[in-house]
Amino acid sequence: MTPFKCHKCGEIDHASDQHECKKIPLENVYVCEYGCLNVTVDVDVGVTPFMIKCVRRSTPERPLIPNLTGPDGECIGTATSALYPMAARPPHLQEPTHEWYKPEDLAILPPEEAAHVKQGGLLMRPRTKAEPLYHKEKLK
Repeated sequence: MTPFKCHKCGEIDHASDQHECKKIPLENVYVCEYGCLNVTVDVDVGVTPFMIKCVRRSTPERPLIPNLTGPDGECIGTATSALYPMAARPPHLQEPTHEWYKPEDLAILPPEEAAHVKQGGLLMRPRTKAEPLYHKEKLK
């Protein structure tokens, strides 16, 4: 049988092509006070906040109540971290919509953000194709 290389973790499985990837991306869920779920992933090493402004937008599948929507079209709630669960993302959660990254050019940032990054903090942006970080341990 031809060895199978997992497209997620790169492991070679010589026994079967039914390899179950054990590499878990460093994803977090921020749960909004109004029930929104904000899924993020780390793409750089650093510190992320415990609470963020909810970044959820209204969709046909899950519309936001008008009085809970800010002028930017996002929910007005505050979301709290689920503290990076060490498990694969449950099927009811969407793919990450945002990522935590370390910007390269601090000169273009407001002074407060630049200071935050200099102290090891990450910033959040909409998800790109950047490779995620993974939990250091693998599930058994």
